[in-house]
Amino acid sequence: MTREASIIELAAWLQTPPGQYLLAWEQQRLDAAVVDLFGFHALQLGLPELSGLQANRMPHRWLALDQLERPLAEEAPNAVVALNCEFDELPFQSASLDLLVRPHALELARDPHQTLREAERVLRPEGRVVILGLNPASVWGLRQNLGRLLPGRDRRLFLPRTGDFIAYWRLRDWLRLLSFEVEGDFKGAIDCNCSYCRRRGSLLAFVAKDALHLKTDPADIETYRFNTMKIAHNFCKVCGVEPYGEGTAPDGKAMIAVNLRCLPDVDLEKLTINKWNGAEH
Repeated sequence: MTREASIIELAAWLQTPPGQYLLAWEQQRLDAAVVDLFGFHALQLGLPELSGLQANRMPHRWLALDQLERPLAEEAPNAVVALNCEFDELPFQSASLDLLVRPHALELARDPHQTLREAERVLRPEGRVVILGLNPASVWGLRQNLGRLLPGRDRRLFLPRTGDFIAYWRLRDWLRLLSFEVEGDFKGAIDCNCSYCRRRGSLLAFVAKDALHLKTDPADIETYRFNTMKIAHNFCKVCGVEPYGEGTAPDGKAMIAVNLRCLPDVDLEKLTINKWNGAEH
């Protein structure tokens, strides 16, 4: 599927009940995130279905699209497009913007790294970038991955088929490499009730394998597999605690399931716990 077709597919999915729920949820979070950000120039890149700057009070606020082929009348009747441009080559001087809002722009970008580098170029030293995306480690992401496991006609995908859904840790590392300061951390965790997880009591967050920086000697790690034998449950052979597991997503990407109870800097009381019915999957 071409990038243009992917953008159209996302727009169509946003008109479904889950898409409308997501838009309403994201609009509330965006309003809260940008209302107290001050400056002069703010830019939203893509997704006119969201009014990402409506709660902000900067005097100059613009919406930019990189595709003008699809009609906006029904999907975003109040959207006023200020400019059409490539998101990885923005027509702004360096250090000229105070706020960038990027709703789902990275997922459909030809080169997500370049689009982030461009954001770093145009933002002022104290500027902010607000990024929205679908979390592959969320319950919705897990439902999507289970749908991909079904054969042919039985396959029912919950989210759009295309787009590179970027895990939080992966995105955080990209931003830090560009000297961005990342606000916030883990917001939620998955509580699985399968025969193994229920007894172990872990709270899980899924990240890309390259986001794991193991400081323990690999020789101190033992591995346990059961059932389908596809997931490597790694535990300390000294104390028996399992800090993480390893597996492969249906799209072939290597993934890590991190036990957040093993991360002392994570405030478990502030996490949103999502129940996952692993006993029946």
